[in-house]
Amino acid sequence: MTPLPSTFQEYFTAYLVHQRRASPRTIASYRDAFCLLLRYAKDRTGREPSQLDFVDLDASLITGFLQHLETERANRVSTRNARLSAIHSFYRFAAYRHPEHSALIAELNQSEIGAADKPECAVDAAQLNLDRGHGPVVLSHFGYQHATQFSVLRAGKWRGLEHLAPARLRKLHRSLSTTAPSGRAGTT
Repeated sequence: MTPLPSTFQEYFTAYLVHQRRASPRTIASYRDAFCLLLRYAKDRTGREPSQLDFVDLDASLITGFLQHLETERANRVSTRNARLSAIHSFYRFAAYRHPEHSALIAELNQSEIGAADKPECAVDAAQLNLDRGHGPVVLSHFGYQHATQFSVLRAGKWRGLEHLAPARLRKLHRSLSTTAPSGRAGTT
């Protein structure tokens, strides 16, 4: 038997739970990431998860897995990056347990396998055409998710069009317009 299965078990049952005190949601997210990775590895190598070794989960397989998440599973970049965080966390843990694989682990941690950048939102207030009421729609898709254009929200440029935005954005707009930066009540 390879050391990989027992390392996974120790990682999930001892390290994440007791040492890191990870939340149940974090543990479930990491578990899901490794279930997907192990299925992907089985499809590529033909080996059952219990037969996989550290050398099977090398940089090229991890890179292929991340591309698989984005292309075939149509995952967003944020989901891909969450899966990558789980993989990096596991390999940091494994580096201390299995120094015989330190070269492979170092390659994984220092390789070009990195978090993909979120697509930039290059929309400014002039492009939003706020006077015609198009701002709230664009902000509901870009501004809330990417934390951009809060100054536009705070300025209340889209007052009266809140029904176009999702509930969370409306709530954010209300909280921003009730408190001015100095702590005084807003006028919007």
